[in-house]
Amino acid sequence: MEPNEKRVFKAHLRRMRISPYKVRKVADMIRGMPCDKALSVLEYTHNRGAYFLSNLLKSAMANVSSYNLDHNTDYDVERMFISELRVDEGPRIKRWRAAPMGRAVPILKRTCHISIALREMPVEEPEQPEEPEPKAEEKKPKPKRRRAKKAAEAKAAAEAPAAKEETKQEAPAATEAEAAAPDEGGQENEE
Repeated sequence: MEPNEKRVFKAHLRRMRISPYKVRKVADMIRGMPCDKALSVLEYTHNRGAYFLSNLLKSAMANVSSYNLDHNTDYDVERMFISELRVDEGPRIKRWRAAPMGRAVPILKRTCHISIALREMPVEEPEQPEEPEPKAEEKKPKPKRRRAKKAAEAKAAAEAPAAKEETKQEAPAATEAEAAAPDEGGQENEE
């Protein structure tokens, strides 16, 4: 087996006499955790399913130790984490309960199958700090063609009335200037 290959260590608990719904609540808490942290969480969780999961996790950790002895490998139990944790429904135990008027109603005693898989955490290599790249000047995004067209139309519409007002204002000023200027005939207005 190559050292780069990641080995998965599994353990199974079959036909546990507890509802899978109750165990899934606890399983969701520890999924993906390192084994030692998961054991401490399970130890202080007040739920019947935590007891079964704790025993199953200890069994999977023992499988790692046993594999190390049998195959002369060095998988570290402390570096293992829960890579997969499944709680499936098992067979239902069917019983009957007496009901009024001579009837009987079924009781389903649910069971579950729990499967756990452990993997070794990947080794994190220390990252070299990267030099920050110089920030390029941020450019404003170009408006979409529709927006640009509408903006151009709005701008043109806004400038058109302003241009008309300017021409109206210039016209009276020109007439005042003409009135103040002497006539071409050389006649001046007498006061």
